[in-house]
Amino acid sequence: MKKKLKKVFIYTVYSISIGGIVRYIGQTNNLHRRQLEHNNMFKKGNDKLLYEKMREVKFEGIIELIPIYEFPNSLKAKRYECLEILKDHFGPNNLWQKIPIIKDM
Repeated sequence: MKKKLKKVFIYTVYSISIGGIVRYIGQTNNLHRRQLEHNNMFKKGNDKLLYEKMREVKFEGIIELIPIYEFPNSLKAKRYECLEILKDHFGPNNLWQKIPIIKDM
């Protein structure tokens, strides 16, 4: 009898830097797909804070995702993402995103 291979997902916490400063932190299980989504939303004029700020600074180019850390499941990745966002909130305030709503986890 053949053993079924369990599909392993790797969740990556990533950042987006604009002008050499980290402006956004997120997490995904497919970095390539998420990069395409970010670029598509920016081009279509999405009104999220990140994209509005990028338009304010006249960002031109392709949004690149920079991997920070990998986790075996989405909960651990989400916790780390929230930690990094909160560290910025109580620190330099460079991020162009809102504090995550913890009840959503």
